Amino acid sequence: MNYQSDSSLQNTTPAASSMDKLKAASRTAVKTIEETPYQPIVYAIPKEDWNAFREWTKQAVTFRPTLHQQIAALTTKEEAQAYTDEMWNKIQNWSREFTEQVKSSSESILPR
Repeated sequence: MNYQSDSSLQNTTPAASSMDKLKAASRTAVKTIEETPYQPIVYAIPKEDWNAFREWTKQAVTFRPTLHQQIAALTTKEEAQAYTDEMWNKIQNWSREFTEQVKSSSESILPR
């Protein structure tokens, strides 16, 4: 009797694990992709659209140098630097004042 139960255990094959099933499915998917011929799809762009796109890109490329030329005509490098420094100082002062206000507000709200 023990012999029969031992032989029945030996004849059963282990169930496929989830990993084995995943590997098999992946092999099938890769094989299908490899066997399927690739045919690229090409769409024609209407000439008007292509010309409009080319004009737009030309404008985008020439915008920055044109902008710099227009700014250069308005101010010198020293004037621009002075204006930048002035704005930076204003931002730093505002930040310092705001930080002090927050500190004083928090001191009045939070117990010591």
